[in-house]
Amino acid sequence: MALQQIYWEQIATENVVSGSNITLGNPSSSLGAIYADSLVVGTITLTELLETNVEDLNLFTGSVSTSLEFTGSNLTVKGDLNVLGTYTTIKSETVILDDNIIELNGSEEKYGGLLIKDPTSPNLVSGSLLWDTTIDRWIGGQLGSEENLVVESELTTLSSSLSSSINELSQSVSSSFNENSEFISDLSSSISSSINELSQSVSSSFNENSEFISDLSSSISSSITELSQSVSSSFNENSEFITDLSSSISTSISELSSSVSTSFDDTNTTITNLSSSLSTSINDLSSSIDGTFTLAEGRLDKLEVTSGSHDDRIVDLESFSSSLDATFATDQELTELSQSITSSIGELSSSLSASINDLSSSVDDTFIVTEGRLGKLETTSGSHHGRLNELESTGSDHETRIDGLELFSSSLDDTYATDQELDDVSSSLSDAIGQAQIDIEASNIFQQTGSYYGTAENLQISGSGLDSPDGSISDKYGVRVHKSLHAENVNVGQPTSNDWGTMDGSYFNNFNKNTDVSEIIRFMAGLLSSSAPDASPNTKYYNGYTKNTTNTSTDSGINGYLPSGTTNTTLLELVDAGFASIGGTILGSFGTFYTNSNYKHSFTSRAGGSTDVRSSNDNNLFGLGRLSSGTPTTFKVSGSFTVKKFDHNRQLLEEVSTNELITQSGAGTTDGVTLGRIESANPELIPAGYQDGKFSNVFSPTILNAGNTIDDIGYYHISSSISIASGSSDFTTPIENNTEILYGPMPTIESGIGSTNLGVTANIDFMDQMSASSRSLSGAPYLQTATFDASGSISGTFNKLYQNGTHGSMTGNSGQRAASVSNGRITTSNVFYDETLTDVRISGTIPHITDKIKLNSKLYWSAGNSYGTSNNQSITISGTGYGGSDSDTESRSVHTSGTFGQPASSGSLHYYGRSQTYDGSSNTSENFSGEGRRLKLTDNLLSFGGDTWDNTYNEYGILGNKDLQIKPNKLVKPGGNNGYWLPNPDNGSNFKYYVRKFSTSGTKSSMSITFNGNSLTTWDNIENNNRVSAMIMFESSSTNVYSNSRFYDPTKTLSNFIQTINANADGENPFGSNIDRYGNTGGSGSGGSWTLPIRNSDGMFLNATYNEVLVLVRYQGDPTPLTGISVSFS
Repeated sequence: MALQQIYWEQIATENVVSGSNITLGNPSSSLGAIYADSLVVGTITLTELLETNVEDLNLFTGSVSTSLEFTGSNLTVKGDLNVLGTYTTIKSETVILDDNIIELNGSEEKYGGLLIKDPTSPNLVSGSLLWDTTIDRWIGGQLGSEENLVVESELTTLSSSLSSSINELSQSVSSSFNENSEFISDLSSSISSSINELSQSVSSSFNENSEFISDLSSSISSSITELSQSVSSSFNENSEFITDLSSSISTSISELSSSVSTSFDDTNTTITNLSSSLSTSINDLSSSIDGTFTLAEGRLDKLEVTSGSHDDRIVDLESFSSSLDATFATDQELTELSQSITSSIGELSSSLSASINDLSSSVDDTFIVTEGRLGKLETTSGSHHGRLNELESTGSDHETRIDGLELFSSSLDDTYATDQELDDVSSSLSDAIGQAQIDIEASNIFQQTGSYYGTAENLQISGSGLDSPDGSISDKYGVRVHKSLHAENVNVGQPTSNDWGTMDGSYFNNFNKNTDVSEIIRFMAGLLSSSAPDASPNTKYYNGYTKNTTNTSTDSGINGYLPSGTTNTTLLELVDAGFASIGGTILGSFGTFYTNSNYKHSFTSRAGGSTDVRSSNDNNLFGLGRLSSGTPTTFKVSGSFTVKKFDHNRQLLEEVSTNELITQSGAGTTDGVTLGRIESANPELIPAGYQDGKFSNVFSPTILNAGNTIDDIGYYHISSSISIASGSSDFTTPIENNTEILYGPMPTIESGIGSTNLGVTANIDFMDQMSASSRSLSGAPYLQTATFDASGSISGTFNKLYQNGTHGSMTGNSGQRAASVSNGRITTSNVFYDETLTDVRISGTIPHITDKIKLNSKLYWSAGNSYGTSNNQSITISGTGYGGSDSDTESRSVHTSGTFGQPASSGSLHYYGRSQTYDGSSNTSENFSGEGRRLKLTDNLLSFGGDTWDNTYNEYGILGNKDLQIKPNKLVKPGGNNGYWLPNPDNGSNFKYYVRKFSTSGTKSSMSITFNGNSLTTWDNIENNNRVSAMIMFESSSTNVYSNSRFYDPTKTLSNFIQTINANADGENPFGSNIDRYGNTGGSGSGGSWTLPIRNSDGMFLNATYNEVLVLVRYQGDPTPLTGISVSFS
């Protein structure tokens, strides 16, 4: 057949047409090795060609050694380097020249110079410095837009020209100024006018600026207001601290008040004890007052008598008034004396009256029993008042009479009373009144101490005429007290019947009427204590609270990145609001979002400690102190809340504070606040004494004004402060809790973004098998390796959103098989393209929404150590986008019929990965994995020689007309039902053969042989088709010993010598010489397993001299293939 182009390690060239091209190796790698007796290149053999050119090669090698020096990967050119090409690329970062001149060629078409390429996006503008060979000057600038560069000589010329022009201009200006002074004057006037206009314009600008300043002032005012609010917020926080401090001080004052109250209680006790002696002192006081007043009456009587004698003397004085001497008392002195006496008597009367009233009020408030006696005292006091009034009346009369004395003062005789005598009378009277006051105070046993009267004396009350308060008992009680009586002890008294000491054998006989009541009560309490347990409190305590949170749905945000070129309105609004950026994540960097605008808290109390007593079977109840008169007091729970709303930059937008109070009065529950009454163990006899309570799910502060727009995304703060109080007690120290959440209306945002699963499309655009390698077995080729090339494209991975990671991948062994993105930027070069797959995207750039991916892959397939009839290799390309993924797979057989120059009629090549010379058999087994132990079917076998099988790569021509084919792990008929690739080389005969040797060591008396896969039939059965037969020839039965080689049929267990078979007898003797056929006398077996005794008499020996046997297998027709042969010796 004619070869066109095939890639194989070995090539059968029998049918190669002259002039045909044969490619050795494959396009991607060189041929491993070529073995040939002679290769001709053109008309000259390769040997002659090499001999002819060796000298030239040596000369060239010497020249290279002289000119170049190689040091590792470095190259040194020892001489001049002339590069004759048109394009030279140097990728060094630094070029160093020892000389100082670089010579460049320039022409009219292409200028010489430097070109600087700019690879930095986005402005890829290159610059150049060139020598214009047309006008012979330097030009530079952006490539293609160069401009002339100025040199020093041109600057000198320009400077000289400018200097000359300036001088001429100066002269011209001077002349013009001299000639145009009027014009200058007009110009001055014009400038003045312009200045005025400018002034008006400036004024107008200032007015406009004033408005701007006003606006600025308003802005500053607003900022100050915000600052004030911030300061106010700080003061509010300090106010909370002051409130806490005030509560603490109030608690301290309450404790001090309690202490003072206790002290007053002690003082009241003292007052009560002292007041017990008051009744006894009243009689003494009354008697003392009576005595004092009696004394006073006597002295006043004397004064009245004296006053009567004065009347007589005044009559005498009146007749001698004209002769009174200036030394006697004047009217003024008498008036003063009268006023003094009157004042003293009034003070005494007031003092006595006040003292008696105070004493009466104190006694009246403390002891009702003294009412009657005080009434008598008041009567006595009234008579005293009457007498004093009479005395005062007499004093008034004296004043009238003294006025009369003044008319006759001039006639008083010097024998009448002088001023000194009157002073003595006044002093004596004053002393008497003072002594009366002292005597009154000294005779009273009750002394005022602060707001009460007390005495240190003992009191005895012997009255018995009082009735009971309800009037049911008359004249029995000596003392009746309106309010409670507090005494250190009170005796039990005398019973009206069954006197003390009359209960025989009882401990009560130890008590009598003088026994203190407290002693008896204490004794009775001891007797009843075990059957009368006191009411017990709930010993659990308030241990703070638990915050309960509801409506807590969350969303981790949209973790995708935003490509360039997006047109989605919601995404663009998120960018404008600062929640997204092109090439950045959308909300994902902020954290977890709460999405329910009704996010709220409630609070439930916690109880600490343990208890055996509670008002109900609720472990959350805690003690709240004592009952009030057997009834639960109020239980109050107070909450203070501040809710704040911040934007995403934590700028405060809104703030609201509220206070709430829940009160439960009496047993029951109100708005989650529970108050309970703890019953005693014996509620019928012992009243309840304590209460407990709890609160559950109270209050409901909610985040502030959380809406459903992008503007509502932000931080929301809830500050809570909870305290409790029971009865009239103060509230506990508030326990605070602060919560801040990040809120975002994710459902609204996701709805606005819309579906992100817009479809990813992945396609294999191309897949071809590029090369293959093979081995042969029995002349049939088997595939060992194959190489495939493929490419594919992916679109839609950046549609709307995208993510980090792998966006595209392709299976295979090498090539650009992955496309990745990291931190929102392209990280894989040369795989991302624009929508038209024309412009490649540079690593580090942000993908565009329509960008595509282009991948390629090489797939290397190897059969390994396996065998198979067919194998498909596939390449898959996969694309992954934010909302979806897609993949495409293309499959190819490792060999397609008709490719690589093989006949299409043979079908696809089988594959077999073992090396060309591999044979897994041994001296005692054959598994048909190779042909390393197979022998050619020749007459040399009859002398126990034999030619080894050609185990090198060979196609088609290796099988003889009578040979069976080895297929991996099977012995088959070529061209048969189980054959492979090869046709039957000779259809003229229905018999095919296989032969190999097996060996052992030492002397053996028998051997066993097993044929796997089929059963043996006798050798002489040549009439039936599709049979397997075998004969064995011993080394000792070859032509080296006998004239005809002896072959033994293991199935003939009853025969020795059977027959001589003529040479080349079809189906019986494949050799060109006669052979003798023997049986297996004494042997046994069936199917594929047989045992042969070593019959020396028939030429069968296995010993040190003859240690091998030859097995000849014959197929008649196309039987089921053998899969192995094994022998053993014993």
